[in-house]
Amino acid sequence: MLQFDAKIVSNHLLQSSYYLLTVDAPEVCELAAPGQFAHVRIPGFTEGILRRPFSIYKAQDGQLAFIYKVVGKGTAKLSSAKAGETINLLAPLGRGFDLTLCDDEIPVLVAGGYGVAPLAFLARRLDRTGVVCIGGKTQADILCVDEFDSIGWRTLVSTEDGSLGYCGLVTEVLKNILGEMGEKIRVYACGPLEMLRAIAEMTVGAGIKAQLSFDRHMCCGVGACWTCVIPVKKENGWQYSRVCKNGPVFDAELICWERLE
Repeated sequence: MLQFDAKIVSNHLLQSSYYLLTVDAPEVCELAAPGQFAHVRIPGFTEGILRRPFSIYKAQDGQLAFIYKVVGKGTAKLSSAKAGETINLLAPLGRGFDLTLCDDEIPVLVAGGYGVAPLAFLARRLDRTGVVCIGGKTQADILCVDEFDSIGWRTLVSTEDGSLGYCGLVTEVLKNILGEMGEKIRVYACGPLEMLRAIAEMTVGAGIKAQLSFDRHMCCGVGACWTCVIPVKKENGWQYSRVCKNGPVFDAELICWERLE
């Protein structure tokens, strides 16, 4: 993990309320793995002292990139940051995805909203292509479709209002994929908690491996404050595990879902 001031290369609107932030970070690019994140201090933001966790979307050519959504005052302030300004980061943080696949396993990625960011990073690092299911409330929440298409992934889109692709939840699309491919798949997912819960319900009982990336509020980002914990199974019971340190990626079968809110 490094703490450093990075020069902003670009920070522009992708669509709707989603932005793409790119910074110079050559040392971190050599270390970053899919599923890891950066803890970002919002430049010039005086109304809050806490950093924001952003999943790494790209780490290449000496630059880190992040997709974020404007949801409050902090991210609104970040959206006004200009190229040439500096931003303070802690990165790379956390435990990422396991990229090791069995010979006959097909990767299936499931993304909800900006949860697509770490999965796009993962897709570029896996040793094979597969299926990616991208879901959102409306067409405005669907990101990176052309990118996945360009690197050979089969891309399935769903929106809850039917404005693009299948009309319904992205987990319904996954259910169809499970029926089509069965146990040959490995699921990787990032998105809202209820989406991850539904994926676990579909995969764990069926003996399908699934790795889930959790998006939790966190203060320190390095495992000291225990504000981002989730309950995980252990021998003869359960314990809390820190998303920032032991995650954000966890095996679906290890989560105590009945205790998770």
